[in-house]
Amino acid sequence: METKSVSTSQLFKTYSGTKTVKAAPMGDNEAKLYGAQITEETIHNNIGNDGYLVEYPDGYRSWLPKKVFEEAYRVSETKLDRLKNELADLNARILDAVDSRYNLNRIISHDDRWALVRQLDHMLEYADKLYERIQYLINPPQPVSAEPCQADCKAKEADALTFTDAEARIIEKQTPFISGKFSVAAIKKRPTSPKYSTKMAVINGGL
Repeated sequence: METKSVSTSQLFKTYSGTKTVKAAPMGDNEAKLYGAQITEETIHNNIGNDGYLVEYPDGYRSWLPKKVFEEAYRVSETKLDRLKNELADLNARILDAVDSRYNLNRIISHDDRWALVRQLDHMLEYADKLYERIQYLINPPQPVSAEPCQADCKAKEADALTFTDAEARIIEKQTPFISGKFSVAAIKKRPTSPKYSTKMAVINGGL
């Protein structure tokens, strides 16, 4: 048969796989017991090699050497696995975008370069959010106890004065020294927490 001399760069296009499979690590002989379709040549060429029993969506089973399988697939059993995979893919795209942005050997237009800068900003923000979600799943926050207030808490509540009670006590103490009606309307409740006061100052335009 005559071999065509057409360049592969003219003939072929680039394709990326998106196949999802089920797999379990095992040797080729064991995989064959589980129904994997393996040729004798494959077994002969991989004697003693680790690998994976692979089941495809249509139920077909085969066996792949460990290196070949792990270059093509990553575990995605849990949400945490999938988030890690997504972050890894995003990081690879970020590195490629950074290279395009700063590599002087890549010729791109001024407008395209600035569009890439804005894209990178969003990609980095997205990566931060993915990382936060991963950390949340690895180290979830401790739940706040829903137990009712205990005795010491109730004692503090009993000792606390409402604003009306405080006003009444002030008037009672000052009565011997004043005549006529007296009100402490000028007294206002203020937050006592420095953190709260600082936060409010920032909200109100201070600091």
